[in-house]
Amino acid sequence: MTRKKGANKKKQTTRQKWYSRLREWGKDLLWALAFLAVYLPGNYLTGCTLVGGIPPGTEWMVVVICMVLYLGWAWITDRVEGWSGLLLHVIIGWIACYVLILFLITVLLGANYLIPSSEPYQRKAVVCSKKEENHYRQMAHNYIGFRFLDNGVRFYYDAKQKEYDRLLPEDTCTVTFRDGILGCPVILDVKLEGRKKLERLPLERFLQDLEIKKRIRQ
Repeated sequence: MTRKKGANKKKQTTRQKWYSRLREWGKDLLWALAFLAVYLPGNYLTGCTLVGGIPPGTEWMVVVICMVLYLGWAWITDRVEGWSGLLLHVIIGWIACYVLILFLITVLLGANYLIPSSEPYQRKAVVCSKKEENHYRQMAHNYIGFRFLDNGVRFYYDAKQKEYDRLLPEDTCTVTFRDGILGCPVILDVKLEGRKKLERLPLERFLQDLEIKKRIRQ
């Protein structure tokens, strides 16, 4: 009997350990899904929305302010214990501030994207540059730099792979915009209008001249 009781207790403790592990893994999975649910839409919205008038480095300034407020709250509530505890709260605070700012960006740009304040309109632009970033296959960026033909202002667009492959530098395009509720223009479509005639390469010229000489000799 004692052996059976001991075996049953071991089974119960083992089950409890696995249940607790599954709960922790489930929480981590939910946090990861929540992060992706915020990151992926925010990543798309920042790539197709023109946000102007914000000084560079503003997002890092907001992160620092949030970090200071979080560490002050943790210090006042006696949650910081020693330097190791301070380091832990710095890491937690940085992650929390990053997710919070990303969430706010997603909410604001999402509202700007979903609630239009104008009809679609078009503007002419020329392709200035192209930059491809493939850190991760699921999170690749295909940045195309444009310049408006009417005022010379430059802007960047995180294009789809087909658009990125189709457009070349100095191509003239018609970009379709629509203003959102926050007044930020959203890029709806990019249409190729004209392509600058490329000069022939020296090798191509040499081969063509050689072909002409052969014909003359014949």
